[in-house]
Amino acid sequence: MRNQVGLKTVKNATIRPFGFADANAWADVQYRFDPAEGWRSVLDRPMVVLPNVCQDVRKDAKHAFRGRIEDRVLVEAGLKLSSVELLLLVRDNFAKRVHIIERMSVDSAAEFEWSVPRDICEQLSNGRRIEFEFILATRTRASFRGVEVKPYGRLAKHEVVVSSESQGVSFNFIKASAEDFEVKGLPSKTAWHLDVSDPRVLIEECDDVSQVLRVFVHEDAWLELQEIRSGDPTGEAIGTFFIAALVEAILGLAAGIPGLTREQIVEGSVLNRILTWVSNQQAPLDGMVDIFMDQGGFHALGAHVQDAVKLTKSLRRLHLEGGIDE
Repeated sequence: MRNQVGLKTVKNATIRPFGFADANAWADVQYRFDPAEGWRSVLDRPMVVLPNVCQDVRKDAKHAFRGRIEDRVLVEAGLKLSSVELLLLVRDNFAKRVHIIERMSVDSAAEFEWSVPRDICEQLSNGRRIEFEFILATRTRASFRGVEVKPYGRLAKHEVVVSSESQGVSFNFIKASAEDFEVKGLPSKTAWHLDVSDPRVLIEECDDVSQVLRVFVHEDAWLELQEIRSGDPTGEAIGTFFIAALVEAILGLAAGIPGLTREQIVEGSVLNRILTWVSNQQAPLDGMVDIFMDQGGFHALGAHVQDAVKLTKSLRRLHLEGGIDE
């Protein structure tokens, strides 16, 4: 697949699936939405929530990235740097298109600093969320850690999601080690953990959900969960299960608030946003609030959450595409 950088849009684009996703390949990846703002690292915290002034992330932000590749890791793995490319992509999942924004050969420079052209962003379907992907790919057939990789096979991937909080909920995912979980008094093999300082923040006005909710994800599960939107049926099914479980966990925390009344659920709160999101898929908001308040809270809403994330559709697709044996 060869494209002019930033100019050609590929419909239903397919980049050969990667067999390896090496987190150690990235020394750092940083982002800023405006030249007047400082850079922020998005290596371990790849969810960026823009301030309220950015209502449309396609037009109201000047997206830019910079970072550095750990080329030493690639060399030690037996790869020739002259055959490795770094690509910055943006996915339009609604239109099923991929835009290649930038690409470079890793042997020319391990560092990069790229600005995203506004005309590329304005072509996207969703003004509230943009998914950027950094891909390390080999241009030729190569052996990576003893396994053959086909030409233009992916060696590593890092996804950065830029979102506006004006509508919906964006979660703050943080990569964590076994030691990080042990410090919190949790088993070292915990896959993910929802961290909320006080459940009552879920019913209060909130401008930045990412500052209220933190989701710690074990580094061993991190790369798999980044494949939620990759189009891979297995990854999609795993990711859909994860999101459904996460939303139900949040609803469970809110349901446990002593003496909670429907009048206490403030518009703009995390709980209100989640119930609004579910209601958009199912029924009027008042009906969802009634279910939450009168029928056992999150237990009754679990089925509605599964429907909202289209869990059955993901499992059906997994079955049809050969991921589940008869």
